[in-house]
Amino acid sequence: MKLRMRFFLIYFLCSLLMLFTTMQYFLYRYNLISAEKATQMLENTMYSATAQVENMVGAITNATYLFQANGTTSGSIIDELQKYKDMNYEMSDYDLYTSRQNIKYICQTLLISNPQINGIFIILANSQTFGWSNGIDFDYKYQPATDDWYKKTLDLHGRLYISELSKKDFFLGADESVFFAKALHNIYTNDYLGTVLIDCSPDIFNLSSVNMVPSDIYISLTDANDPKSVYYSNTEIPISKEQFSDDSLFITRDILNGNFTMNVAMNHEYFTGNVNSATRQMYLVALLIMAILALVYIPLLNGVIKPIQTLTNHIHSTHFRKPANMPGYSRRNDEIGLMYREYDAVVKSLNEYIRKDYQNKLVTMDAQMRALEAQIDAHFLFNTLETINSIAEIEEIEPIQTISMALAHMFRYSIKTQSELVPLRDEIDHIKNYISIQNIRYDNRFTVDINIPEECMNERVLKLILQPVIENSINHGFKRCQIRGRILVEAGTDEQNLYIKISDDGVGMSKAHLESLKALLQSKPQVEELGKRVYESIGIKNINSRIQLYYGTMYGLTVDSVENEGTTTLITVPRKQERN
Repeated sequence: MKLRMRFFLIYFLCSLLMLFTTMQYFLYRYNLISAEKATQMLENTMYSATAQVENMVGAITNATYLFQANGTTSGSIIDELQKYKDMNYEMSDYDLYTSRQNIKYICQTLLISNPQINGIFIILANSQTFGWSNGIDFDYKYQPATDDWYKKTLDLHGRLYISELSKKDFFLGADESVFFAKALHNIYTNDYLGTVLIDCSPDIFNLSSVNMVPSDIYISLTDANDPKSVYYSNTEIPISKEQFSDDSLFITRDILNGNFTMNVAMNHEYFTGNVNSATRQMYLVALLIMAILALVYIPLLNGVIKPIQTLTNHIHSTHFRKPANMPGYSRRNDEIGLMYREYDAVVKSLNEYIRKDYQNKLVTMDAQMRALEAQIDAHFLFNTLETINSIAEIEEIEPIQTISMALAHMFRYSIKTQSELVPLRDEIDHIKNYISIQNIRYDNRFTVDINIPEECMNERVLKLILQPVIENSINHGFKRCQIRGRILVEAGTDEQNLYIKISDDGVGMSKAHLESLKALLQSKPQVEELGKRVYESIGIKNINSRIQLYYGTMYGLTVDSVENEGTTTLITVPRKQERN
């Protein structure tokens, strides 16, 4: 028997034993956790429901305190009620108006912020009444002095009275409601001044928002002294302890100083009804798992382990230099196929990166060789120009002296090798020398204006990137000075970049010619072989290639032109002095 099969049999038997042992343990834990979860759900529901009721009653209590605070006019509401203390005091219409106005804003604020409030009324010591409401009216002929609720409210001495949920005869046009009443006393003399009555809809005790499982968790809120007085229940018959044989599924609690009784219970089938079915299913699943393990283990071993070993051996032998090229694995739609495809893609990307890096190095070397070619016998030419300048000075031939001196400075500048970067000031001096030569050649048929702020002059740029652009304007924009023209050189900066703009008012370019030039600027630098030049890489293209090879492809040269109006060239380089 092969080792792989032996391992499978041992694995299968051990898995079978562990699986059935684990099943028995989890069945036991399932029943235990279900009971704990049910209890916890009941406790959470009880806590949330109790908190909601207490917060609601607390909010009503706090609202009654507002009637002992300052009103909207001079004095307090207590002062306003003090004048009605006399039982024989007859309230005039003006008294009623001023009193209503004094509690207007308090009542309206409470009515707007609490949609469950139907109305707020104040019953004075002389049994007269005024207040504000939403859709209900108070029977002003009603005399509450003989009613039990009024007497109980007075006996509570400032504590809150809560009525039963029912339809009240003294509210006109009202349905079932519950009201909260509180006696108002003068805080200084303890004289009784009246009773504030806040009538609310049954929704004020609606606890459905705290019930996460309304079909299987039952909640009821009743009067602690009269269980038949129900404030809220999500069942037709309010729940009671007698309805539940399992004590762990029923919780009762007295709240608000024993005024209310909160009952919370859970349907027993919610967590135990499917236990037997779950047990049978677990055994069937266990058998199915074992069958699947037996059928899938060997193909799985060949389908997963072997491809991984094959790829590992390939990586070890090629060191990421060659793609795997194994269609049998790379065409798969699973993780193995993805792994082979990603590996081939990584190797191809790596090879492409190496190729591009090698090509860029060739282009850099090509540019360096071009610069070296320009320096052949440069010192000899420079010395010869110095001799010509001396002879022109002796013979007093100023044009020759100017040309030879400017050309000598240009040679001296071009053979500098201290750094690839030079101050913009030096580059400007270089084009001034070039311009002085061309002005003599073309008899001053063009002008050049240089408008560059002094703070830009110290910015460092690549050498010899401006003169070819000036040359293009003269040769192509002005058709070798067959027409007169003007060249404007400007520069500016932002926080990161330096911008150099060279514009002329020459003949410009056609749209086709401009698109061709833009395509040329966007093409990659070309080097066919060492020492062989491609003509299109000279001039404008060469400047763009040098900038992008040095700074990166986000920088370079852009050209915009309008036929018969002129051409504008913008050079963008970063404001940094050292190469990254």
